[in-house]
Amino acid sequence: MEKISLIYVLPLLSLVIILIRLPEIDRWLRNHYSNAPFLITLILGGSTILTHVITVVAPLKKYERQENNKWTIIDNLIATYLDHEIFRGSPLVANIMIPRRVFYCTWEPAIGSSVFRRISARFFVRRLDVVWLSPGNMMNKQFRITARQGITGKAYTIGRTIIRDIPGSIDQLNFTEQQRATISGNGFVASTPIFAFDRKYSRSTQKIVGIVTFSSSIPGSEKIIESEKNREILKENITEFSGICNLIL
Repeated sequence: MEKISLIYVLPLLSLVIILIRLPEIDRWLRNHYSNAPFLITLILGGSTILTHVITVVAPLKKYERQENNKWTIIDNLIATYLDHEIFRGSPLVANIMIPRRVFYCTWEPAIGSSVFRRISARFFVRRLDVVWLSPGNMMNKQFRITARQGITGKAYTIGRTIIRDIPGSIDQLNFTEQQRATISGNGFVASTPIFAFDRKYSRSTQKIVGIVTFSSSIPGSEKIIESEKNREILKENITEFSGICNLIL
């Protein structure tokens, strides 16, 4: 239907708009119909609305369907990477964040030797926004971070996988007291960047378009990553999942 609209209906609507404005057609309508001005307005208005629906509304709806489908695909894939036997008893939660530059942000601690430096650091900040969360899980909406905060921010900044236990690294995460209050302080976090995929050359680029995070907040779950073997399994799983995401996002 969309193909027919673009190939046949749209050119016909354009032709109607052109013809109705020709002096000969305009004169003929006015000579034969007393309500010609209303008829001309109706035809032009209807043609304009239909053109807008075909060229703007329909593609937007198609794009929204594609957006919804990609998250469904990720929903169906994630269990494969979270249900490894080493995580039994310490269920993992996965999320995807994307970077967005904002004009002003107060999420970071005020750090600096001068008032000017502390204030200026709040402008043009790169924020990390959650766009997807693994099914059946929830995230505290008060927990919001920038690219200079947390393990996720560090993975984004240096461009590689970071795995840390929370109790041992909480003081190095650059969190405010309010941010600390929104997390349990237990467990571990693993984050890795999602690199943009260049479809022209069929390869990943160095541009980071998102960050995948696997985490567990169960008390004592940080002991899982004390094993080098477990860390390698976790790193392998999150890296592979990130690679799939860069083909979908």
